[in-house]
Amino acid sequence: MRADRRMEVAPQVGGLGRTAAKWGRALAAAGVAACLTYAATGQSHASGGMPLLTTIRSVKLLRFDEAARALPVHVVGVITYYDPYLNFPRRPIVMVADATGSIYVALPGATNLPLRAGDLVEIDGKSGPGDFAPIIDNARIRIVGQAALPRDAPRETLTHLLTGAEDARWVEVEGVVESVEQSGMNETLKLALADGEMAATTVRERGADYERLIDAKVRIRGSAGSLFNRRSQLIGVQLLFPGLATVVVEEPAPENPFELPLTGIGDLMRYTPGDLFRHRVHIRGIVTLFWPARLLCIQNGALALCAETRQTTPLHPGDLADVVGFPQIGNVTPSLGDAAYRSAPHGQSSAGALHAAVVDASQAFAGDHDAQLIQIDGRLIAYDRASQDPTLVLTAGNFTFPVILARSEDARALLQLEEGSELRTTGICLVHASAEVFTRHDGYPVAKYFQIMLRSANDVTVLKRPSWWTVKHVLYILALALALTICILSWVVYLRIRLKQQTRLLLYQATHDELTGIWNRKAVLDLLGRESEIAARNRKRVGVMMVDADHFKAVNDTHGHLAGDSVLKEIPRRIQEAIRSYDVTGRYGGEEFLILLPDCLDEDVSQCAERVRAAIAYRPINAGGTDLAITVSIGTAILDPAVNTERDALAAADEALYKAKRAGRNRVVASTLLSHRDNLPVS
Repeated sequence: MRADRRMEVAPQVGGLGRTAAKWGRALAAAGVAACLTYAATGQSHASGGMPLLTTIRSVKLLRFDEAARALPVHVVGVITYYDPYLNFPRRPIVMVADATGSIYVALPGATNLPLRAGDLVEIDGKSGPGDFAPIIDNARIRIVGQAALPRDAPRETLTHLLTGAEDARWVEVEGVVESVEQSGMNETLKLALADGEMAATTVRERGADYERLIDAKVRIRGSAGSLFNRRSQLIGVQLLFPGLATVVVEEPAPENPFELPLTGIGDLMRYTPGDLFRHRVHIRGIVTLFWPARLLCIQNGALALCAETRQTTPLHPGDLADVVGFPQIGNVTPSLGDAAYRSAPHGQSSAGALHAAVVDASQAFAGDHDAQLIQIDGRLIAYDRASQDPTLVLTAGNFTFPVILARSEDARALLQLEEGSELRTTGICLVHASAEVFTRHDGYPVAKYFQIMLRSANDVTVLKRPSWWTVKHVLYILALALALTICILSWVVYLRIRLKQQTRLLLYQATHDELTGIWNRKAVLDLLGRESEIAARNRKRVGVMMVDADHFKAVNDTHGHLAGDSVLKEIPRRIQEAIRSYDVTGRYGGEEFLILLPDCLDEDVSQCAERVRAAIAYRPINAGGTDLAITVSIGTAILDPAVNTERDALAAADEALYKAKRAGRNRVVASTLLSHRDNLPVS
């Protein structure tokens, strides 16, 4: 509320005391106790640097950053609106007013308190910035009595409410109820005020008849509820009224709107002195279009109109119908909103036979045939795939216009028409006026575009089909040729890829051992020759290691060849863990492996050999569910291209391997450095 407005809560509570002395005394005692308690609390907060806010006005005047500080709040006020359903499941809507203003109170969640409008309550909470304006957040409510709703309810216009300045305030609006809509446990009235339309929402009362309010002129008191987006920007306003007790009917609605005097279509929206509110009118005409729960168009002679309706009672083009609804400003001609209808009583005469006016696009665009049944020709150039209803796009002369049919089974036939076809359409012409340039030199509205609303798929007749050689078909042929070319090229690419894959597979099979996946004997010997050439150029040496699994025949004999294969696959994997990433491992034969160590010293070979032996010997190898203790014997040699050859190094490593086996296995034996080829054993 504004600062100069006051709500007399105390006298109202006193009145309750006079009628119920016992309740009054109890309420007074509770009030005194609360005052003493919160006087102490206020001092405590003040000493802590957090002032206690004790009026709603003091909270509503906070800036956004101040409200966000969660300042302590204690107020006493009357609930003007309580709704646990409208904002479900987020939190109940609670509006509270005191002598200084009104505010939204946010509860931490659902409450078991039987709250209702008129409850006198104590509220403890914190200030909060709210979604639009400051609120009392995280509130705890205690009912302390009953009080009348605020007496001060200023009459407000929609224009002023849309400023947001009266957020949560107890106000009064005046208007005509145009419709009633039920949603869950709420009832929403659509109000036509003198300066626009707004919604008024309440919690549905059991047994209440809200439909009787349609077309009644009413005054409603309630809390102004701001509507906003996620960025806290105002986008509208609604009235939250506690119940029918705050609704005053100034002019009751007619008991039967169809008994209202008939009004001519041409008399709608004419100047009437002092007419601030428009009531329902009763129109009669021949049905030209009926889309259930959406649109009804009627025509009487040369005059026509369309009405928005939620009704689904069947009507057919050519029926004589009575329509009642609220006059609305249309684009070019008036229309009706929230309309109801019925078939005209038997014995009523129609306005005569109805024929579609034959017009061209320029005549339709001029606006003189708005809402009328017309016939117009055009060429189909496209379909509007984004529209919720099947929509054809036609062109005629310099004009392009949509032709629309409500969703239905027969509407699909329209989407089978070939683009380029010459069509004849019969339907309702709806003209839309330009918002940028509304008038021309003679003061009449300027059309922006027009559209044709069809009654059924039968309203479209094909006058001429397009030649087969259309741009669309030519593009199809080109697309087909392009697709064929792409297929051929793709097949060529596929064959080349397969050839490369087969080549790589054959190369892999030729150079790798089938069981272990490492280099085979021929490949590893070729690699030894290559490493020897590199070492000769760089004056380096190559380490050579022969590794043989000890007692491998016993593994095969005792556990089977599958277990033996598992051992042979696991040994090179552990070798790879023990050697350098660029060292080479190959299967030399049977259970024997050859390891090449480029660019190394004698001690490097010995250390590497010990790592390999330990990697295999210190961890059992699982073979078919059985852990096997496997050891290896290793012989090492050094290939120095300056003094010996690959054959020499292999022979020396092989001899060292057999020395390791003769010495008891599970050990490493290094050959002596060979300097004369003649002294080398021949393998």
